[in-house]
Amino acid sequence: MKNLEITTTDGRIITVDTSDEVCLKFGFAHNEIVIRPDGLEATIMGVAPGNQGDDVLWYIINHPRTEGLACYWDGAKNLLEAGFKKLNNKV
Repeated sequence: MKNLEITTTDGRIITVDTSDEVCLKFGFAHNEIVIRPDGLEATIMGVAPGNQGDDVLWYIINHPRTEGLACYWDGAKNLLEAGFKKLNNKV
């Protein structure tokens, strides 16, 4: 397990697992750049429990308003199936 502390959009500091073994279950690896279904670009951070307690894949939207703050796509166990697309390889 590889851990990384991140800050969420609601100000909480959480620890995510950045290992490929865990992240790839959701369709992407740590530090991959993706396009969300709404067209926003994001960087994959890692896996940790969401607000409901289930593991989710956290990412940071690459936009000045949310820069450095992590969120997740609620209800999706696989972000590829939810419509996320890989923009390029890991940064």
